[in-house]
Amino acid sequence: MRAFAMLWALCVILCALLPSTDCLRVSMSSNTSTSLPSICGEPEPHYTGFLNSLFYVFYETRAVEKSHAPLVIWLSGGPGCSGLVAMLFENGPCSVGEDPAARAKLNAASWTTVANMVYIDQPHGTGFSPARNANAEWRESTAMQDLIGFVDAFYIKYPTFATKDLYIFGESYAGHYIPDLAYGLVTRPTATSSTAGAIAANLKGVGIGNGLTSAKAVMSTVGEFGATTSHGAFLSASKETIQSCKDAIDACQATGGGNCDPSDQCDVVESYLLKQTKDAGRNYYDIRATCHTDDAFHLCYRFQPLYSFVNAPTTIAALGMTGHAWTLCNMDVFNHRSRPDYYAESEVKVAALLDRGVRVLVYAGDQDMVCNWMAQDLWTRELPWTSHAAFDAQPIVPYVVGGRSAGEIRHAAGLTFLRVYQSGHMVPFDQPDVALDMFHKFLQALAPFILPFVRAQAPLETVDRMHWTARCALLLAAVYVCTDSSIFYALEADNDPSLCGEPEPRHTGFLNGLYYIFYETRAKVLPETVPLVVWLSGGPGCSSLVGMLFENGPCSVGEETPATATLNPHSWTNAAHMVYIDQPRGTGFSPARASSPDWDASSSTDDLVQFLCDFYDKYPAFAANDLYIFGESYAGHFVPDLAAAILNPASVAASSRQLQALRVNLKGIGIGNGLTSAEAVYETIGPYAVSTNASFVPASQQIVDACEAAIQDCQDRRVGGHDDCSKLNICDDYMADIQAQVIKAGRNPYNIDAKCATSDMFGLCYRFQPLYSFVNSYAVMTKLGMTGHSWTLCSSAVYASHLDKDWFAESEYKVATLLENNIRVLVFAGDRDIVCNWMAQDLWTRTMVWPGQAGFDAQPFQPYTLHGTQLGDVRSFDGLTFFRIFHSGHMVPLDQPAVALDMFHKFLTNKPLAPS
Repeated sequence: MRAFAMLWALCVILCALLPSTDCLRVSMSSNTSTSLPSICGEPEPHYTGFLNSLFYVFYETRAVEKSHAPLVIWLSGGPGCSGLVAMLFENGPCSVGEDPAARAKLNAASWTTVANMVYIDQPHGTGFSPARNANAEWRESTAMQDLIGFVDAFYIKYPTFATKDLYIFGESYAGHYIPDLAYGLVTRPTATSSTAGAIAANLKGVGIGNGLTSAKAVMSTVGEFGATTSHGAFLSASKETIQSCKDAIDACQATGGGNCDPSDQCDVVESYLLKQTKDAGRNYYDIRATCHTDDAFHLCYRFQPLYSFVNAPTTIAALGMTGHAWTLCNMDVFNHRSRPDYYAESEVKVAALLDRGVRVLVYAGDQDMVCNWMAQDLWTRELPWTSHAAFDAQPIVPYVVGGRSAGEIRHAAGLTFLRVYQSGHMVPFDQPDVALDMFHKFLQALAPFILPFVRAQAPLETVDRMHWTARCALLLAAVYVCTDSSIFYALEADNDPSLCGEPEPRHTGFLNGLYYIFYETRAKVLPETVPLVVWLSGGPGCSSLVGMLFENGPCSVGEETPATATLNPHSWTNAAHMVYIDQPRGTGFSPARASSPDWDASSSTDDLVQFLCDFYDKYPAFAANDLYIFGESYAGHFVPDLAAAILNPASVAASSRQLQALRVNLKGIGIGNGLTSAEAVYETIGPYAVSTNASFVPASQQIVDACEAAIQDCQDRRVGGHDDCSKLNICDDYMADIQAQVIKAGRNPYNIDAKCATSDMFGLCYRFQPLYSFVNSYAVMTKLGMTGHSWTLCSSAVYASHLDKDWFAESEYKVATLLENNIRVLVFAGDRDIVCNWMAQDLWTRTMVWPGQAGFDAQPFQPYTLHGTQLGDVRSFDGLTFFRIFHSGHMVPLDQPAVALDMFHKFLTNKPLAPS
């Protein structure tokens, strides 16, 4: 496998082409503690030196708010290739690239935009790192221990970075290094090092780009990839030859390395295909590109400028290595690798990491012949881990960056596979903006950054299915993150504690592990006479700050750029004290439970009840105010769940005094465009879509009936279901078809009257970037009491750990129970939302079984008017009100703020929305 193996190294044979004087070893004389001169005018401080005898370059982040940025270690492949190749050719602050003039320019897509980056020359003998014994075989186990020693030493040398989230990224042969290092860090006894426990706790994820993680997967797919390339079909070796090669790899692994002689069969498979590629004038690392045969290194890429630049006296000085020479890749390191290590299948360690809660991103440029994308797709789908079946069942769905399709993605639980379009072996080099987008979203735990706006078919049954019904969780899609070089707006800090000059007192903090913002009322009345209202956003996993700053809070950020907040005259604090909660755990600023990252409806409800009990203890002056619970979207579950638990608190462990106060105070709930009844949503989506556009084609009644039957089967046995959620794929197909028609028509599914704002960097119809930038600015973080943290709109981890049974649970029976206990209920719906359409809300409120069903169903719609204009229809009877709001989408307070405030105030004061 020797011939092809060298190519996996990307540039491993470069050193062999250089004069022997270019392979000098260095002493460990350089070890800077202060920042060195810039290389290309980059603003980031950088430090170089040796830790555990390994040379490194450490760049701090260029982000405005540095305390938010994680620490990322980069490992290049080879084995034997320097980390500086990536730093100066791919994703560092400076880019040399293939410029013949060997000049470095500032890299706008540098990964230091969002992270602190450490580039390491390893194993020993690589780049500037001195060799131990140039002629001795080395093992990956030794290299791993050296790297662990490096990380320990780094934490000691740079203690201010020892609390950062830690990630390990790399490409090519680092498909071995990364799982080895990560697994070693999380499994070693904490007693082995003073930093071991902190490092293991900090490690959050790993990323492998076009990696040699599974040699067998590469051999299994190289022929198919070569034959299907759009740049000419390349013939592979025979199936028999390929099988012989795979058998040889199996034998090597089965004998623990005892039978790992070079395989002639593997050499035949590899060299035969690669020779065709090069003879055709193509670059085997990027078959789109012509091979640059005029380059001095004869490796298709132009590496001579990079080599010349690094070895220039000014660069050597900026790296603190005056008097030394640098090599891109070292043939001694490559030639003396352990063959059993080379053929080792590293997937087992990847599986172990996933099962320990370490997230994994596997990405692959789809034009690379060397470590082709099909191989990465294959081994990730065959990976033996807890969620193997869930991951394998997921469809490949579009990955969108800046409004264009940039790749395809598969995601389940903690594993993400991303195929990057129009990229070769080095994704940050070929697609820098896509690479930064991918990198940032992964660091922010924003998968499903994978959620496409037009969904493909979901799997039959997984723990993290991407249901269309998730669209009722409006801001689930808002997990897309800005990728420009100004992630955070540098708003000036000031002494004004307000966010926009709002007069209301504001309180923030944590209660029962949940972050909250509590605004007292703006009304000039006695505080005890004004209701206390809890607001819950949907998702599951979307922060309530979205509701606070985008809809009904004292300040409005909205969709305008630059990100500024203005006083909201229609704030719901005009009529109530408002409490916005980031829940379930893991949402917004609320930390996830380390011991139990999964959640279900009952656990999140218990947390909320305890939160309210703690709130009464902390704010006793508000413990006698009337209590209401409002929310929208997926909160169509959260709101009735919480209210029902307050009435029947058998499952929660809170004091009887606090619970009694909650029960006495609870007067009503409000649900806006909610997912309270999935069955009603599926039954009405077709007729509603056609009512907005006659060209839309609904599903047949047979499909609708089958979907409804599947939802009914999924219900809990206690409410007449069968606990069988295996047939929901028919619902997914049905909804995906409707959604595709809406998107094709260029409309916003959350507001069918509006066009999709495709110019927004998030590509999600609404413009969420200003909101994201505003909250994450230093000034706002300080005012929210969260300096040193970062905020995300929606959490992929929370969303991914939901259960089908919770998603499709019919919550109407809890609403009925509330009504029977004299808790008033307001169901309101903007009538231009296709996601959780108003017809669905009308349907389930009329068919809900409760003592007042017949009376409510018999009520005609009454006109709702404001300032002499009819702006909605109202049906109301005996505690239940349904309100259809005209000309509003999914977020009524955003689209019709005056109507929303009028509705809110009248409901709180028990005044009718329409005359009898």
